Amino acid sequence: GYLQERIRYKAKKHGIEVNPAHSSRECPRCHCTDKKNRRGDVFKCSYCGYHEHADLVAALNILGRLGDKEIRKGMSPSRVKAVLDGRHVGWKLLNDTVTDRTSDEARVVDESPRSASSKSELRSGVQVCTAS
Repeated sequence: GYLQERIRYKAKKHGIEVNPAHSSRECPRCHCTDKKNRRGDVFKCSYCGYHEHADLVAALNILGRLGDKEIRKGMSPSRVKAVLDGRHVGWKLLNDTVTDRTSDEARVVDESPRSASSKSELRSGVQVCTAS
């Protein structure tokens, strides 16, 4: 408990508090927040297949939320989920997926995860348009 308290204290002192809601279930690549994504220490996205140690995924998501203008510290977890669901829909619109004929799973053509900085750039620079 002491270490967690000190981390919270230092984070608040330096203005780096973020909302951690759904950070351990959010895929850092496609923003899918399916409950099946995390099983113990293993994270495997049920949508795009991204996999990594679950604690590392949560840390990447928290890092990616620094300076996030949509997800604020006091937001309810359901509101955070709504924002993440919107990002997942946007990611699906921007990325080509193909069906793996042997397993019928969707997989991403570009398998490399985005860095936290490009993730923030993607959030701020994307506009979804519909044809009229």
